[in-house]
Amino acid sequence: INYHGQVRGFQEGHQVKCEWMQVILDRPVYLNQALKPKDPKAAEPLLDLAQAEERAGNIPGAVAAYRRAIERAPNNGIVLNTLAYLLAGDPDARDEAVRLAERAHSLAPQSPVVADTLGWLLYLKGDLPRAEALLAAAAKAAPGIAEVRYHLGMVYAKQGKTEDARRELEAALKAGTFKDAAEARRTLESLQAEGIVGVRLQWFFRNPLPDLAGGEFLNLCRVLRDLD
Repeated sequence: INYHGQVRGFQEGHQVKCEWMQVILDRPVYLNQALKPKDPKAAEPLLDLAQAEERAGNIPGAVAAYRRAIERAPNNGIVLNTLAYLLAGDPDARDEAVRLAERAHSLAPQSPVVADTLGWLLYLKGDLPRAEALLAAAAKAAPGIAEVRYHLGMVYAKQGKTEDARRELEAALKAGTFKDAAEARRTLESLQAEGIVGVRLQWFFRNPLPDLAGGEFLNLCRVLRDLD
């Protein structure tokens, strides 16, 4: 396949960014290095291939390459963690992802990135107490990583810890762009709406109601509406 010719033609017609062009150009090189490594036991060529496939959006190809890399380097915590995170999006693969993340965490227990991956997978599996512990530690160690703050915020939201959830989701959105930013905004808006309803209900129960008739009921509804 003439990758270079296809890429140049596409670039001229659609003005694709140069970095993406380089990813496409490099993939055959990485593939050749992975298939014909100088050292058959070396994991690095497979890691290069996996990262190139991931950048190109070929997640199944990246997963396959990471699996082969783990065969050559079974105690590489970074590879274990990366594969676990990629598998998190597949509900059928989450048990395997948790096992990989547990192994990565045992190899790198102080890494906030590894703790984040395991914590998020546990959240997806419904183990909220342990997910909270891991993600809170990760957020404390790396408060500037947006995804870590987002993951912790989602755990708090699931547990009904509204104020904590708001704090973490707001921090995540301020920290920078990340893949699930839209979901973070939706969750934050939902929590804010729940807060408004809560204020209204508190007012409603703390204030005795008069006998309502006719327009008085409508006036009370307007008062409750305007409390926010």
